Amino acid sequence: MSRGFLDVESETFSVYNCLNYRNSTVRNNLNIWNKHHSIWGGYDGVYGSPTASYHKVQRNSGLRKEWEGSNSVSDRVLHEQNVITSSYYDNGFVSHNIPLSERSYSWVTASVLEYII
Repeated sequence: MSRGFLDVESETFSVYNCLNYRNSTVRNNLNIWNKHHSIWGGYDGVYGSPTASYHKVQRNSGLRKEWEGSNSVSDRVLHEQNVITSSYYDNGFVSHNIPLSERSYSWVTASVLEYII
């Protein structure tokens, strides 16, 4: 083993010698890149146009409700906070079927009656 993974004082095995800590710098950066969604053209959703997305997963957006402003429970006064609708996207960790719902198929929406007879 290299000296970087050994204990400094006695040069024996360190508590950081397990596999969970090996290559943690590389694995942490890959986790960050997997959290980003891709935008049109395969570019990264955070860095933008000159940088390609790491995972190339279709962005497949959805909607969810969130509190506006701070997410901290101690800062939240319920009668002063607004509920907003925000978008979320698939990324390297989370992916959904395309389309996200059955209503997105044209043959399903074409067969739905607009009024009840």
